[in-house]
Amino acid sequence: MTLEGILNSIPKGKVTRPGLLAKFLGTTARAVAPAICAYQGVGRLRVVLKGGHFPHLDNDADCSKRAKFLELEGLKISGDKRRVIVSEKDMWKP
Repeated sequence: MTLEGILNSIPKGKVTRPGLLAKFLGTTARAVAPAICAYQGVGRLRVVLKGGHFPHLDNDADCSKRAKFLELEGLKISGDKRRVIVSEKDMWKP
Protein backbone atom coordinates (compact mmCIF):
# COMPACT_ATOMS: atom_id res chain seq x y z
CA MET A 1 0.00 0.00 0.00
CA THR A 2 1.22 3.52 -0.78
CA LEU A 3 1.36 6.43 1.64
CA GLU A 4 -1.44 8.09 -0.33
CA GLY A 5 -3.55 4.94 0.04
CA ILE A 6 -2.90 4.86 3.77
CA LEU A 7 -3.80 8.55 4.18
CA ASN A 8 -7.02 7.94 2.27
CA SER A 9 -7.90 5.04 4.56
CA ILE A 10 -7.64 6.88 7.90
CA PRO A 11 -11.20 6.67 9.23
CA LYS A 12 -13.28 9.74 9.92
CA GLY A 13 -12.90 10.78 13.56
CA LYS A 14 -9.46 9.16 13.94
CA VAL A 15 -5.94 10.55 13.90
CA THR A 16 -2.51 8.97 13.56
CA ARG A 17 1.14 9.99 13.76
CA PRO A 18 3.84 10.04 11.07
CA GLY A 19 5.79 7.49 13.10
CA LEU A 20 2.95 4.97 13.01
CA LEU A 21 2.61 5.39 9.24
CA ALA A 22 6.38 5.13 8.78
CA LYS A 23 6.58 1.95 10.86
CA PHE A 24 3.95 0.35 8.65
CA LEU A 25 5.87 1.41 5.53
CA GLY A 26 9.23 0.27 6.92
CA THR A 27 10.83 3.71 7.04
CA THR A 28 11.18 6.69 9.38
CA ALA A 29 8.81 9.48 10.35
CA ARG A 30 11.33 11.97 9.00
CA ALA A 31 11.12 10.25 5.61
CA VAL A 32 7.31 10.33 5.35
CA ALA A 33 6.65 13.77 6.88
CA PRO A 34 7.41 15.82 3.72
CA ALA A 35 5.13 13.57 1.65
CA ILE A 36 2.32 13.93 4.19
CA CYS A 37 2.66 17.72 4.11
CA ALA A 38 2.67 17.76 0.30
CA TYR A 39 -0.41 15.54 0.04
CA GLN A 40 -3.56 17.57 -0.68
CA GLY A 41 -6.23 15.08 0.47
CA VAL A 42 -8.09 15.37 3.77
CA GLY A 43 -6.14 12.42 5.16
CA ARG A 44 -3.20 14.72 5.87
CA LEU A 45 -5.39 16.66 8.29
CA ARG A 46 -5.77 13.47 10.34
CA VAL A 47 -2.01 13.19 10.93
CA VAL A 48 -0.76 14.80 14.14
CA LEU A 49 2.46 14.73 16.08
CA LYS A 50 3.20 12.97 19.35
CA GLY A 51 0.87 14.15 22.08
CA GLY A 52 -1.74 15.11 19.48
CA HIS A 53 0.03 18.36 18.57
CA PHE A 54 -0.61 19.79 15.14
CA PRO A 55 2.34 20.08 12.79
CA HIS A 56 3.25 23.59 11.65
CA LEU A 57 2.36 25.26 14.96
CA ASP A 58 3.64 28.55 13.57
CA ASN A 59 1.02 28.44 10.79
CA ASP A 60 -2.18 29.78 12.35
CA ALA A 61 -4.26 29.12 9.22
CA ASP A 62 -3.19 25.45 9.09
CA CYS A 63 -3.87 24.93 12.81
CA SER A 64 -7.28 26.57 12.52
CA LYS A 65 -8.19 24.44 9.50
CA ARG A 66 -7.13 21.23 11.29
CA ALA A 67 -8.95 22.19 14.49
CA LYS A 68 -12.22 22.92 12.67
CA PHE A 69 -11.95 19.79 10.53
CA LEU A 70 -11.22 17.46 13.45
CA GLU A 71 -13.87 19.06 15.69
CA LEU A 72 -16.45 18.43 12.97
CA GLU A 73 -15.34 14.79 12.97
CA GLY A 74 -16.10 14.59 16.70
CA LEU A 75 -12.62 14.91 18.16
CA LYS A 76 -11.84 17.04 21.19
CA ILE A 77 -9.48 19.95 20.51
CA SER A 78 -7.39 21.85 23.07
CA GLY A 79 -8.46 25.35 24.09
CA ASP A 80 -5.58 26.93 22.17
CA LYS A 81 -6.61 25.02 18.99
CA ARG A 82 -3.10 23.57 18.63
CA ARG A 83 -3.68 19.89 19.36
CA VAL A 84 -6.22 17.12 19.37
CA ILE A 85 -6.85 15.50 22.74
CA VAL A 86 -6.36 11.80 22.14
CA SER A 87 -4.47 9.08 23.94
CA GLU A 88 -1.70 7.17 22.24
CA LYS A 89 -3.72 3.95 22.48
CA ASP A 90 -6.59 5.59 20.57
CA MET A 91 -4.38 6.61 17.64
CA TRP A 92 -5.27 4.87 14.39
CA LYS A 93 -2.71 2.34 13.19
CA PRO A 94 -2.51 1.06 9.60
